[in-house]
Amino acid sequence: MSRVDIPPKILQKFREMFPNKSTSWIRRCIARLPDVVEGKVRGVWFVRGNAKLGDAYSQYIVKYIAGKYMCSCMERERPYHSRRRKELCTHVGAVILYRLLKGETICETEVSS
Repeated sequence: MSRVDIPPKILQKFREMFPNKSTSWIRRCIARLPDVVEGKVRGVWFVRGNAKLGDAYSQYIVKYIAGKYMCSCMERERPYHSRRRKELCTHVGAVILYRLLKGETICETEVSS
């Protein structure tokens, strides 16, 4: 899947979930959407790395654990990990958008930092 058509209502809901995020951040999440693959274990997704979006790795792992999203880009040995721990990365944003498109309910507490 190279292009994803997002229903306007879902895109609006996604924007409302992240009122302080830039248009660029939203676009990057949308661009990553075709690269999201759901893992076999509940609460785990794989996001294929995209060099055009500045990714240094071929794959990122996003996990939802204890009410919080964690991405492998936040690991200490990764560049810029401290900033990414404070802000939600676009790998996580893409997973949240993926879940919305699947019709899953996303609680407000899941996206608060």
